[in-house]
Amino acid sequence: MNPWLYDNQTVKNPPEGSVGFCYKITFKPNSNSEEGIRHYIGRKTLFFKTCKRAPKAQQLKIDGTPRKNVVKIRGTKASDWETYMGSNKTLIELAKNYPASCFTRVILQWAYSSRELSYLEDKYLHQENVLENPVYLNDNVAGRHFRSKLFPLLNDT
Repeated sequence: MNPWLYDNQTVKNPPEGSVGFCYKITFKPNSNSEEGIRHYIGRKTLFFKTCKRAPKAQQLKIDGTPRKNVVKIRGTKASDWETYMGSNKTLIELAKNYPASCFTRVILQWAYSSRELSYLEDKYLHQENVLENPVYLNDNVAGRHFRSKLFPLLNDT
């Protein structure tokens, strides 16, 4: 698997305080030609939020009275960002059928809050005009604007 790149440098550790990043994955089946090149823009969080049920003994200790509601313990765990290849089905299929050397994974920008991460993804998707450009594998923006609904003729490309 090719490493993530940021400013043409390999990323081993994310910057302190970052919660995620916007990325662009480029698929280039032939290194000598621009033919068949495809892109995908997305976002990836560095941590998953977890929530699990507290043990009964711990639930009964709160205020010394039994609780009807289940007490949950919230936390975080590291995501799979180092090996992540995007969520697009076509991209995942390409990753299964082609060698890693056909893919370039580039971090466009680091985000330091989930709100910023969401904004940055929308910004890059609109900036690159992904719904109107058939070179991009993205098929929607923000789960609201779908290529198939807006531009039905592009679906054939």
